[in-house]
Amino acid sequence: MRRVIGRLLRSIGVETIPPRELTMTRMTITETRLRAYWNDHGTLPPSLDALPPLKNRDDAVTDGWGRRIDYAVTPPATVTLTSHGDGGAPIAVTFRVDD
Repeated sequence: MRRVIGRLLRSIGVETIPPRELTMTRMTITETRLRAYWNDHGTLPPSLDALPPLKNRDDAVTDGWGRRIDYAVTPPATVTLTSHGDGGAPIAVTFRVDD
């Protein structure tokens, strides 16, 4: 089904975002949401599902391959987001939300 949709979009001139780039974009938006949550609550959420949406943003917490992005916290304020991608090397982003 995903390939059919991709072909349909390309046939009308809409390019799809490659999975790796989509994953990085979603991780960047998730980082922004986590920083906002930290600023509002002084703590990190128990899961990514607790994050409020950002207006006019792609708030999905799945990677470009449709798998859920892993969320890990090293107290008090370090986060690692990981995508296991298409079975190759994982894509991981680690940051501190209190910087």
